[in-house]
Amino acid sequence: MSSEDVLQLIEQSSSPLRTLEIARSVYGAKATSKTVNPMLYSLERSGRLIKISEPDGSNPRWTLPPSKYRVEDNRIRDKIEETEDNRIQDKSEDNRIHEKPEEKSRDSIVTEILSILSTRSEVPTLEIAKAVYGSKASARMINPILYSLERERKVVKISEANGTKPRWSLILT
Repeated sequence: MSSEDVLQLIEQSSSPLRTLEIARSVYGAKATSKTVNPMLYSLERSGRLIKISEPDGSNPRWTLPPSKYRVEDNRIRDKIEETEDNRIQDKSEDNRIHEKPEEKSRDSIVTEILSILSTRSEVPTLEIAKAVYGSKASARMINPILYSLERERKVVKISEANGTKPRWSLILT
């Protein structure tokens, strides 16, 4: 099964799906979460899926990003090309000037985040999202990348004792 099958399954669902539900729907009744996890996390890194879970990381569920931030392969196929280092680069200068959130690669978003955090510390999530995606951005749009950077030990999350008001700082190496 392909990642497109997984995306189609999630798109048809009325609510976020648990990992095991996806695995069994795509691979059959004997499938486990481990069967589909690599694909789900790859889709999350590429911005095509969002993982929703409890604050402690339990009960992961998967959903598509809001439609206005979703990358539609057939819509951008004519505008992008794969460069030698496997980064996606926009062919059109005009599109770079008016870049839409879904057209930004993960690498460019990471670069922007690290640039923001290199000049300031304890930056709120929403402030980072608006700097990267524009004034109509939400924290939910940037969270998957911030949490992956935290797992990679590039940034650290600082919040109140009850877990509210998350702020992000760069980990200096």
